[in-house]
Amino acid sequence: MEKKYYDTTKYQFRQLCVLTIPEGDLIKKEIEKYHCKNISQLMKLIAYNKISIIDTDILNKLINQSSNDSEIDEESLLRKKRIDAILKEYNYASLEDLKADLEKLNQKNEEDN
Repeated sequence: MEKKYYDTTKYQFRQLCVLTIPEGDLIKKEIEKYHCKNISQLMKLIAYNKISIIDTDILNKLINQSSNDSEIDEESLLRKKRIDAILKEYNYASLEDLKADLEKLNQKNEEDN
């Protein structure tokens, strides 16, 4: 019996990604961290907002700027709105909870490097 081949272009998205070996090792750690079997499963978690990617450097800057502001101006109000949106998106009850988790993440990153 002849095997049927389906046109997968109708339901599959494919994109080539080329990484260095150290970058690939980092991705492998993320795959294991989120209990995925492969990169496709990790990407699906990201696509469906089951996990989120956040730039810790930007978050650190936002938090530090927010705590240093003594005047309330338009920029600091905008910064507060951005922090509030992050707190809501990542289900943090308070900025202190987020700072604690961020500090742990920063320590872990320093240990890994």
